[in-house]
Order: sequence, then C-alpha cells, then structure tokens
Amino acid sequence: MRLFVAIEFDEFKEDFESIQKKILPLGKFNLPKHFHLTLKFMGACDESKLDEIRARLKEVTFEPFEVNLLGLGAFPSPDSVKVVWAGVDSHERIVDIQQQIEKKMGSFFPPERMFHPHITLARVKQIKNHKLFFEIIKKIRFDHKKQIKGFKLYKSVLTPDGPVYSPIDL
Repeated sequence: MRLFVAIEFDEFKEDFESIQKKILPLGKFNLPKHFHLTLKFMGACDESKLDEIRARLKEVTFEPFEVNLLGLGAFPSPDSVKVVWAGVDSHERIVDIQQQIEKKMGSFFPPERMFHPHITLARVKQIKNHKLFFEIIKKIRFDHKKQIKGFKLYKSVLTPDGPVYSPIDL
C-alpha cells in the first residue's frame, strides 16, 4: 500500500477549484480533487508495518496553532514549472511537526530531501506563456485561516482518474 501523512485542507475546496479554473486556460494541468499539505510521503509500505507506523505517529506532539493561507507559487523554477501550490505561514510549527514525523519514521522510510510546506493545486503538463502565467498567479491572494489540530495518515491508490485517498485511523 502507498502511504503519506498530511494536514487536510478540503474545507477550502471551492476556493481552490476556483483558482484551478483561473489557471486552466494557461496550459495543461492535472488538477487534484482533494487538498492537503503533505508532511511525509512514505510511498510503498508493507501492510505488516501499519500498526507500528500508527503507534509512532501517535507519539508526535504539538499544541494546536493557526495558519494563514498565503498566495500561489510554483516550483521547481520559473522556466520549468511542475507544481502550482498555495503557501501557508507558520512554517516553523509545520516544520517541527514534519521533523518529528521524520524522526519517528526514520527506520522505516528514507528522509525527505527537501521539505517545503505547500498545498498542491495543480501538476503542470505544459504552460503556454510562462510570463502571463506568473503574472496571473502572483495576483491571486487568500484570506483564509485554519486551526491545525492534527494530521492524518492516508492510503493512496492510483487509478486512471487520479489518486484516491483514504484516511487511516491512528
């Protein structure tokens, strides 16, 4: 099974879908249907390890905190865009949670090479005009706040219509 740990942001689904519609004429994109901030992508995992993974994730501690959604961005670079994302503030708190998860999962999964807290809004296949694309995404702003009280473990199943995510109880 494929696993990942994330903070869910589906309560902003309508707003994110509205943004997707704004960028759609600018190129070709794969558009996710569910929105989350991935803390740890684990990938393929033997189901026999699931109980231990859940037990380790329960050991991650933090006080609830608030995040603000920021503007849009894209990476890896302006010349080669692969992902369009929504940013969040409170990086230190999110990075602390992510680092705790990394330590707890250390013997099971390789560490993340580079962690950049974001919510993926689109995976880019092609952009017609990079300059126009960046002009438009820089103008899009949010005025949303979210109270972060926890994270979830998800199972991801790849299908021809895109991945299907199912939360797994901790």
